[in-house]
Amino acid sequence: MRIITICFLLLLISGSLVGQDSNVYDNKGKLMIDTTYVIAIDRLEDFRIIEEYAFPSIYNLIDYPRLASENGILGHVIVKIKLESNNIINFSIVKSDHSDLNKSVNFAINKSIREFQYLTKDMKMPFEFYIPIKFEIIKDTFKKDMVKNNAITIKASSETLEKEFIKE
Repeated sequence: MRIITICFLLLLISGSLVGQDSNVYDNKGKLMIDTTYVIAIDRLEDFRIIEEYAFPSIYNLIDYPRLASENGILGHVIVKIKLESNNIINFSIVKSDHSDLNKSVNFAINKSIREFQYLTKDMKMPFEFYIPIKFEIIKDTFKKDMVKNNAITIKASSETLEKEFIKE
């Protein structure tokens, strides 16, 4: 009975991994937060590599713009990335809920270009995809954390730090 249960769990897990190639695209290549943006289905595996290794770096490079956070501005920014042969990378913001959010996104994508070049060196070109970025204001836990820890508490996400791409 135990072996059957383990086999069933493995099949269930592997089936869910095959059915969901990306956290931001569905299995038809549509961007989940805005289905008007689509990539070719046969490029989902390539995009999964970018999602796995470049997204954490982009995440760590984006700062919430001070004026935007002070004024309660939140929303989405969608960036179109087009990779051409010869390491030419073009990107543009194709949708933004507020222009104050764009500068941080532009900075992060510019800083991540070398990672895109390295990650995609063996991929078929051209390759075009979209990166969704959500700006959200969360409740500040500074005072609660200070009372709890009796110190100023600095937080980091170990998951995104572990996956940050190591450059050669």
